[in-house]
Amino acid sequence: IKDISHCATRLRIVLKNDGLYDAEKIKSIKGVFGEIFATGQHQVIIGDDVKDVYAAFVDKYGEIKDSEKKRGIKDILSSIGDFVGAAIGPALMPMVGSGIIKAILIVLANFGVISAESSTYMLIYGAADTALYFFPILIAAGAAKKLGSNQYIAMFVAFGMMSPTLLGYVEAGTAITLFGFNVPLISYTTCAAFLPAILTAYVTAKFELLLRKVIPQVIQMIAVPTIVVFVMIPVTLLIIGPATNFLAELIAIPCSGLVKYRMIVLPLLATINAVLIMFGLHQVTFQTIFAIMLSTYGFDPIMMPSYLCTHIAIGATVIAVAIKTKDKNLKGIGFSTGIAMWFA
Repeated sequence: IKDISHCATRLRIVLKNDGLYDAEKIKSIKGVFGEIFATGQHQVIIGDDVKDVYAAFVDKYGEIKDSEKKRGIKDILSSIGDFVGAAIGPALMPMVGSGIIKAILIVLANFGVISAESSTYMLIYGAADTALYFFPILIAAGAAKKLGSNQYIAMFVAFGMMSPTLLGYVEAGTAITLFGFNVPLISYTTCAAFLPAILTAYVTAKFELLLRKVIPQVIQMIAVPTIVVFVMIPVTLLIIGPATNFLAELIAIPCSGLVKYRMIVLPLLATINAVLIMFGLHQVTFQTIFAIMLSTYGFDPIMMPSYLCTHIAIGATVIAVAIKTKDKNLKGIGFSTGIAMWFA
């Protein structure tokens, strides 16, 4: 094996000698849904369990990467998408729970079961809202875990972006300076702070890992977090925050067009999503547009609805195959996959 990696559903293998590859034997393995050869890779289709398969391989043989491999645009975009996905992924579960709880409360209030003015409603709604309010903290934890840095240091820096003191200045509109430099009054709470949160988390993780290489082990526990926080808070408030805020304003221009014509955009995206999945390009596309919408509107009015439509269509298709086929194995896979697609 010359190189091995994985995407969302496929184990991607580059061999030194392709003649040793036995495609039929690979396809006969339980849990393998097929294989294809594309872009110089043997791509084994496994599904969501591919991460576990890859982890088991690495645990036994270690990581195998082609040091001579030239990284193209697709590889770079894939790496970015992978990082964004790893940062957002853990945050999605509390966000989904938050959304469902608030939806239930709104329905109960509309039917008169509970008053929207009651303290019970306010407390539960407020608690559910914290997943969105502290979104930068969740992003920092996911990003740090992906990059192999300390999650608590990354979260510490993210908390600094949301300190009550800073928020007080922002809400009051009071001009403030840091080391003599004017600090732009930007709020870093909620999903709208996605860009500054993820870029800060990335720079923080890389800076921390660099410090661990140059600072003696005996003083790392004291020196590393102190230096990281002391450096990253000014860097975030003076450079990363304003730069990403300006970028978000530029991004908002084309985004408004997508949202305005979403009745045309959504069906088109829902149609091509399945094709992108076939070629393993869906993660890059999804994470990019999802991140842009999140940073612009604080929620995603484009990708999530389009993926819902795609999942419903694919689920209906595979269930139809399961009903028609006489192959018991294919029938079982069809029903389980189809039902999963409707609720995934």
